[in-house]
Amino acid sequence: MQHGAMTRSDVDAIRAALPGACYLSHKDGGLDAWKVRDKMFAGFGHAGDGMSVKCADVDGAQFLIGIGAAQKTRCLNRARLRAPFAD
Repeated sequence: MQHGAMTRSDVDAIRAALPGACYLSHKDGGLDAWKVRDKMFAGFGHAGDGMSVKCADVDGAQFLIGIGAAQKTRCLNRARLRAPFAD
């Protein structure tokens, strides 16, 4: 297990405690997501092995990627990153 890596249950518990956060599950095979109002801040894809997260800023995302805690995404928004779940 990576240092500091979380499970999906850990992530859901933290996200549920955030003010105004709601969980949307697409049972048809689409993306599961956590949102505040209409803005998605965390999403889970089909593989179930990690999550896409929007950081507060690009510097924060780049720091987490730089220390190996997260990975770059294919998204053009540089404040987004991919964080793997613990095994």
